[in-house]
Amino acid sequence: MSNVKNLIFIELNELNFKYAKKYIEKYNLKNLKKLCDQNFTNTIAKESYEYLEPWIQWTSVHSGLSAKEHKVFRLGDIVNTNIKDIFSIIEEKGFKVGAIMPMNTKNNLSSPAYFIPDAWTKTSTDKSVWSKILNKCLTQIILDNSKQKVTLKSFFYLFICFLKFFSISNLSLYLKYFFKGNFNKYYLVLFLDLFLHDIHLKLLKKHNTNFSTLFLNGIAHIQHHYLFNSKLIENNIKNPEWYLSKKEDPFFEIIKLYDKIIGDYLHKTDYNLLVATGLSQVKYDRIKFYYRLRNHENFLKKIGINYKKVFPRMTRDFLIEFNNESLAFDAEKLLKKVTIDKKENLFGIIENRGKSLFVTSTYPNELTNANNIYLDDDIILKGLENLTFVAIKNGMHSEEGYMFNNFEKKSENIEIKEIFFFLKKYFKI
Repeated sequence: MSNVKNLIFIELNELNFKYAKKYIEKYNLKNLKKLCDQNFTNTIAKESYEYLEPWIQWTSVHSGLSAKEHKVFRLGDIVNTNIKDIFSIIEEKGFKVGAIMPMNTKNNLSSPAYFIPDAWTKTSTDKSVWSKILNKCLTQIILDNSKQKVTLKSFFYLFICFLKFFSISNLSLYLKYFFKGNFNKYYLVLFLDLFLHDIHLKLLKKHNTNFSTLFLNGIAHIQHHYLFNSKLIENNIKNPEWYLSKKEDPFFEIIKLYDKIIGDYLHKTDYNLLVATGLSQVKYDRIKFYYRLRNHENFLKKIGINYKKVFPRMTRDFLIEFNNESLAFDAEKLLKKVTIDKKENLFGIIENRGKSLFVTSTYPNELTNANNIYLDDDIILKGLENLTFVAIKNGMHSEEGYMFNNFEKKSENIEIKEIFFFLKKYFKI
């Protein structure tokens, strides 16, 4: 095993550092400023816009392959491949590896120090009892939150895990996020990122891993849903007051949190630090509404689809599995006939994969109880009977990303997939 310093890799999914710098400078966020003042690299995803999805581009980061090379285009689909990723490659060289919620990543590790998959990827944990509990807890919380309804069972799991992993020094921050989250749900996103950070610190200390990765998705959520509320980023479009008060600036709140998180890692002198964003987001140019099915099973049964299993994915997506290709074909024809007021399709994306369908609800306009969902000429649902409002789209993906480290001067631009080779070089592979 090569004699290299241990490395922490923080994946701040889609953070636009150009926007963040406005807050860093105005509010003197010292840790993020220190990071930016060190070794900064622009990354670029040289892909068409349809491939500018985080689950596609993080697969490129982890594999060193472009989207067209790895062909993993949907969240969770990595489990159907034999792609060799950076985690298993580093482990094979004798290093101890740990990862918390790396997006669209299959657990290919032989003996991980810890491995907790993301909420949408059906792969194994590291087999420890606490990792299994954490996986169940985090998956339920994230999927329940997407339905805008967190169950008592999810709260119970969260409470047990919280008692085990939270840092007492962050208690006041947790209390702030929890109580403010009763009024503004975005604070619960901050709560989750802080909790993942505390879990990571505890596991890092326990296992002393050589390479450890933490994926934080909070900033992607904030930019997608609340970027129009920023007080420092100029924009002619603002979110309506019923959606979020103009007094709120979620971008500022999460940047303050990330300044604290990055500070915790910069102070760990026995580790080097690498931070990357994958993609980034820029301001969207219009108002667009997101809706998702509240109960996927009930909806499919109501319109007469004979399916085997259905798996909700991120925001508006879901995957339906069938016993044969004929049933999938029949279901595709039915879903294409589902419209809002017989004017526009509810499901604008239906990808037939043989024995499964990948479906996205794409209707972009505001819905009220005056609208109806039709199957051909028949009303099957009234108003928002089985649809739940997710968000107003505020941010859209950009091919530009950012990478920072505190150990090697690197200023030239690189393709996003080259982060994989940067990591291999660091571990002298």
